[in-house]
This record gives sequence, structure tokens and C-alpha cells, in this order.
Amino acid sequence: MIRVALVGACGVASAYRQGYARIPNVQWKVAVDVDGEKVKKCLAEGCQRVSTKFEDALADDVDVVDVWTPNHLHEEQAVRALEAGKHVLLQKPITNTLAGADRIVATARRMNKTAGMYMTLYNNPLLWELKEMIQQGLFGEIQNTRARNAYPFQRHNTLGPENWRSDQAKVGGGCFIQLSIHSINLLQWLVGRRVTEVMGYAANQYSQGMVGGEDVAIACVKYGNDNKSPMGIFDASYAADDVSLEIYGTRGFFKLERNGEITLSLGKNPYQADKPFSFPMMNNMASGEPVRFRRAEPHDSDVSRPCNQHRMFFTAIQEGRPPHVTAEDGRHDLAVCMAVYESSRIGRAVRV
Repeated sequence: MIRVALVGACGVASAYRQGYARIPNVQWKVAVDVDGEKVKKCLAEGCQRVSTKFEDALADDVDVVDVWTPNHLHEEQAVRALEAGKHVLLQKPITNTLAGADRIVATARRMNKTAGMYMTLYNNPLLWELKEMIQQGLFGEIQNTRARNAYPFQRHNTLGPENWRSDQAKVGGGCFIQLSIHSINLLQWLVGRRVTEVMGYAANQYSQGMVGGEDVAIACVKYGNDNKSPMGIFDASYAADDVSLEIYGTRGFFKLERNGEITLSLGKNPYQADKPFSFPMMNNMASGEPVRFRRAEPHDSDVSRPCNQHRMFFTAIQEGRPPHVTAEDGRHDLAVCMAVYESSRIGRAVRV
């Protein structure tokens, strides 16, 4: 049995926490949040007790501390949990500084405990099937990728300038570290190579007083170190909108748009699959012209799917193996973001 404490239970975690009570061999022991009234709602969702004190997440009957607090709190909370003998699951980014990320990774190793990252995109089985297609060579050699992650924060921000997201130091940056980090992690996994070099541009154009860091950023990256290394473009914004993901190979391509519409081209290689993460709409695709269709996206709290990220993390602990996204992966993703910021400052490419 895995016994869990959820810290920061009443922010973004509100959309995910209900799955805890439905995961086999998992007990939701503690919910912690600074809002003493809101956190009481967790009792009706399967949590055994609630608190406003982080220390209560380190109780003897807790095995895993799931951290959903602001970026700048991750380091101290993760280190304290690890030193208390707990496994730790962290929301992205791993923390707001590379020094803090190094401390988390080092502490997990020293304490022989698991530290992993919760990356919400992996909840979608479509992306697991896409990975299988890439591995089978159905797109040929991957040559380039594109990802846009934009949310008009400055239009919808009702939190005020005193909120932590308005403080560049607490966040670790601006829109790029908060938004593009999702796609950075995902595309490195899909391509099968880590980002090794970046050229970046970042600025705060329209969100002064609301966003401490940049509200627009664009990065051109290289995956790997050889003359056939794939290249990619990431762009993020807090002033404009839209989300998309694109992968281009020598024999086909994939596009996913915000409205859920997919464009898929497999050339002369129809894809037929019977895999654990098989996605029905992508089976038995006819070859020839690109096809367009929509996906059915599961809710992130749907723990019935094998790719649910909470379920996968707890299973990894039970089986004594690394999680799907490790703390070391989270550290590298953060290093990519910091390299983009450095490149923007000095005006040239930066190695990661």
C-alpha cells in the first residue's frame, strides 16, 4: 500500500486530486494547503485528514509527498520530504533554480528515495501511441519539431501583482519556464534525444506589472550532437494564445491543434496497432493523403488508463524502478529553459 500526502491541494491540484481515491493500493492520507477552509473539501473526496502545515505531510504513515506548490517552494519541501524518508513527486518545473534542482537530485540519491516529475501531457494515451509510431519508423527519420504553448495570462490574471507568478525570481522566469517546459519534456521523449543547444529570444512586451519574467519567448533547439540531429522550435506567450504540437519526419508528419484536431500523414505506411496504449482513431489509417480527425481526451484524473501519471508513479515505486519522468529529467528540462534565457541575454547560441 502506498500512502500519500498531497501538498498544495487546493490550487491546480484540485483538478487532479480526485483520482487518488480510485487508484488501487493507494491511500490518500493527508491534504495540506494554506487555505484551511478549502482544504476541508478533500475529506469528501477520500482524504483521511487535512492540515495547513507542511510538517504534517511528513507523518510516519506517509510514503509519498506529492508537491503542487509554487515553484520557489519546491526545493525546500522536496528536500525535507526526502530527508524524512519519503518519495517525492513534483509538479513542473522541478524548482526555480538549477542549484535547487541539483540539491533535490543529490538528496534523492543520498537518501535512496525516488524523486519524479508529474507532467500532465503524458495522461493522454494518444501521445503514447505517437511514440510507438515514431519508434516503428512510420514517420521515417524525425527532422524537426514545433510546439506552441500560449495562454493570455495578462487578459485573465485576476490574482494581482502580489501573486507569486508575478515574481520572476520565484517563478524562475516567465512564460517559457511555465508553459514551454511541457513540450520540451514531451518532445525530447518523442524524438528520443535530449536538447543539447539552444538559441533563444525573450522579452516582456505587454505584461509589465503582471508578469515578472518574459511574456513572449522563442527558442530554436538542436536534439543531439551529430549532423543529422533533429531541430525544433518552441514558442511561448502570456499575451497571445493557442497551443499546437508538430512532428515532421522524412516519410510522414503529425500535427495536433488546440481544438483537438489532428492531421496525420503516413505516406505509404498505414498504421495498424494492438498495443497497451493503442488509440482507436489512429488504427487502420489508410495510406496516401493526410487525414484529419479529432481526438477524445481523457480527464487528467482518470486513473483507469495505464498512462495516468499518478498511477504510473506509484506503480514505479511499488515495482522498485525509476518513474517515467525522473528528477534528473526535470533538472535537464530546467537547464534548457535557463539556456534559452541566457541565449536571449548574450545574443548567441548556448550549450545545455
